[in-house]
Amino acid sequence: MGLSENEFSSTELNSSGSISHGLRKALVSSTNKMLVKVPGFDSLEGQRRSTMMAVAWGLTGLILLATLAISTVLFSGNESTEEVWTASFFDPDLRCNINDIVEECVMFPRSSLGPGESETYTWTYDDNATLAIGAMSMVTFCNIATVDFDVQHSFTLESPTEFASTGGTTIEVEGGGSPGEESAIWFIENTTFSQPANLSADSMEELQGLVDSVTQAENWSTGNGLYTMTIERAPSGPLNSASECDFDSYIFINRSVEPLVDDFNVSQTVSSNSNDFSPALVGAFGGSICLATATLAWLVARPLEL
Repeated sequence: MGLSENEFSSTELNSSGSISHGLRKALVSSTNKMLVKVPGFDSLEGQRRSTMMAVAWGLTGLILLATLAISTVLFSGNESTEEVWTASFFDPDLRCNINDIVEECVMFPRSSLGPGESETYTWTYDDNATLAIGAMSMVTFCNIATVDFDVQHSFTLESPTEFASTGGTTIEVEGGGSPGEESAIWFIENTTFSQPANLSADSMEELQGLVDSVTQAENWSTGNGLYTMTIERAPSGPLNSASECDFDSYIFINRSVEPLVDDFNVSQTVSSNSNDFSPALVGAFGGSICLATATLAWLVARPLEL
């Protein structure tokens, strides 16, 4: 037998109402169980009990909102510490002190030369990374038989490496004067090796690797090898043919020195990265929390009889 339109609507309404009533009853029962340990809750009845349950859901919503807001603030930005390790190759000054043992210099034994005489010296250098080469010769004393104190002389230096300005390995210098500094002749020339650039890395190990890549390269041995220096006095005429003068001669090396671990420098940089997605996150999830808890509060606040 068919149902009339009014009967069908009544049946549908009763069925829907029965389901809604069952859900509300289950919600009220669950809320009661959660609040049963709250002091004084068991003594509440009727609308006061319902109001307390609604307040509980409201507080729950506020707690969830606060938790969401704090979480977004904590995770929206982070702080990082970055280390930068640096090192520099350095070059000692050209120096030669006969009282010190200096790797970058050699002072040859004093030689006594008459007019037209010469002396040749050799020196083997193997301390790497030669930036520049210098040499000097000077008259320190002459025999009293010397008539002309303007003593002319020259020296020739043969190097194991090329000079940057000439591209060759041999340089000759001429000049002279009275014994002492006035008679000194000298030169200094750069080699084809250049001072390595300052190095920078994220860790000490990485920086050490960069240093090793420089010192293990083929050009690090620039300047190593045999140096030959020949000093020659110019003929001074028959009056000076028997006179002698003393000569001092030097070779200087200007080299690049590798930094050791103790020479490494480290600096720290603290940086903060911020991802400003807090408002969007709070808006998306906060609205849902407010709607859900407000609905639950409204449901538990209504008398079950309705």
